[in-house]
Amino acid sequence: YIMQALNEMKGIKEVRGMGLMIGLEMLGNASEVRKKLLQEHSIFTGYSLVNSTIRLLPPLTIGKVEANEFLNAINKVINNN
Repeated sequence: YIMQALNEMKGIKEVRGMGLMIGLEMLGNASEVRKKLLQEHSIFTGYSLVNSTIRLLPPLTIGKVEANEFLNAINKVINNN
């Protein structure tokens, strides 16, 4: 569900992963997206040595409500960049 929704978002070049271990390759620098997610939405994401990649590893107990909150937040951040 999460990967499918992320694949449809503009600003994301590639979505890869297995299960809930997800990597997002952004079209631009991912550090600004990570920073805004943390500051504006209190969402912490992992990072990669590649500046354009964001790592996601949500808890196995994540529900659709929480997933939608994240998807709305990242969509808002991406569209404001």
